[in-house]
Amino acid sequence: SYPYGTTAAHLLGYVGPITRTEWQARNQLIDPDDPDAKTYQLNHEIGKTGVELIFEDELRGVPGTRFIEVDASRKVVREYDYVPPVPGNDVWLSIDLDLQALAEQELTTGLAAARSRTPQEGAPPNVAAAGSVVAIDPRNGDLLAMASFPTYEPADFVNGITATQFRELTSEDNFSPILNRAIQGTYAPGSTFKLITALAALQEGVLGDAGLRRPTDLYLDTGTYTYSNCFEESSTCLFSSPYTGGGRQVDLPASLRVSSDTYFYEIAGEGFWTRSSAPDEDGLRPDEGIQLWARQLGLGSDSGLQVPYERSGAVPDRDYYDRQFDAGVFAVDGSQWFAGATINLSIGQGELLVTPLQLANAYATFGNGGALHQPNVAVRVTDPDGEMVREFGPRVLRDLEIPEEFQAPIEEGLLGATMDTGGTATRVFGQADFNVWNWPVAGKTGTAEVDLKADTSLFAAYGPVYRPGSAVAPDTVPEVALSVVMEESGFGSASAAPVAAAIFEHLATDTVPVARSLNETARYALGLIDDDGQTATGEGVNG
Repeated sequence: SYPYGTTAAHLLGYVGPITRTEWQARNQLIDPDDPDAKTYQLNHEIGKTGVELIFEDELRGVPGTRFIEVDASRKVVREYDYVPPVPGNDVWLSIDLDLQALAEQELTTGLAAARSRTPQEGAPPNVAAAGSVVAIDPRNGDLLAMASFPTYEPADFVNGITATQFRELTSEDNFSPILNRAIQGTYAPGSTFKLITALAALQEGVLGDAGLRRPTDLYLDTGTYTYSNCFEESSTCLFSSPYTGGGRQVDLPASLRVSSDTYFYEIAGEGFWTRSSAPDEDGLRPDEGIQLWARQLGLGSDSGLQVPYERSGAVPDRDYYDRQFDAGVFAVDGSQWFAGATINLSIGQGELLVTPLQLANAYATFGNGGALHQPNVAVRVTDPDGEMVREFGPRVLRDLEIPEEFQAPIEEGLLGATMDTGGTATRVFGQADFNVWNWPVAGKTGTAEVDLKADTSLFAAYGPVYRPGSAVAPDTVPEVALSVVMEESGFGSASAAPVAAAIFEHLATDTVPVARSLNETARYALGLIDDDGQTATGEGVNG
């Protein structure tokens, strides 16, 4: 049963009647002489997606057996033996149910708000029918929440659904409710990717004493950037940005605070592309440093989360072009990777694709100082008596050990984006009902262009973060990293950032509402329990 209805539907998955193919595959792995074997019959149910599928072997018990004697007419004469069923194990998840419900609620509210917003003249309408929120604990990689909208009712699958119903759940016309956008939706990250470009520039020496400029040096952002030979020889490209103010001086922190595109265009063009492009002894190309650090932070490969069907996204480079060309997807190969592609990549556009989970985990990794965790949804497995069967601890895939002198200017810019004058999310976080100085959030807005559709709205962040003058201690490690991705919803500052701010507000003030089961929701609607789940007699009601 699913007592909380659609809450965490994509994460939990669903069970349904076993197919003959599944029945044959499962029973081939079973020893028929093993009395404890978890056998399957064609009238059984089986996990199909999500946790239900991945932990099918743990959750499934051993069927009971009743031995009977029948006569020639198949009438039961007697029962001479009975082996009772053995319950399956319990899988304990890292999900914070209250935070999960809050994330789903705020995502739904945010999408509705985006739909009601009038787009700029000539821009496509904000369809805003789909999106995702992911929350990760940067300290250990635990998945705290994974919301995907639109959603579905997992209980509908228990007795099987019709082909028509399944088509409705998978139809793009209905925005594919069954799709887990947190791990299966892939999106250009837009300006949320600037964190990675900035880190790559510092790590590879593009920004530094011997590089293009130092992080504290000022750059004149005029709103446009021109590069020669950008896609082929003798071609010149003009890269523009939403900024049309005529000129502003920005250093690295300010470029993140106000989201200066041209600052990052020049890092990619003059910084990375103009360097020697000959591969080193490890086959790495100096002009592909952005891609290197994108992969170091977990992009371009699946995260290893214990939920099936995760997509890996794409970090484009010459090899990627070659693979796509060989597969017949691209019309050009890696020899056609030019400066313009790297420049687009620097601000999270082009063929770059990430999942909301990857984006949240990249920010979690940067926020904790460089430990890339394999996200974890299962905490432990216990048997029916409560005894430990298996425990899942933090799993660090790699430790980047980001130097403080690299982390500090980037984090200053991310904090400025939510707290300082001119920050792309300062207005939104300033309207929240909590003092951001008591719980500073380091974040970045993103607005990614999509052909013939409204922009994808993004926001990625982590908190709380120490900042001089704040109520947070200097050695604080962020507790939550968050990504919000909203399809066809416009600017990141207008749509995704408010969703994130609302979630952080509840976290900062310890006011995350308690999630109600379907039973509790019905009782509350009838006035049988109050906001705290108490009856008129003051006694709690179990879900």
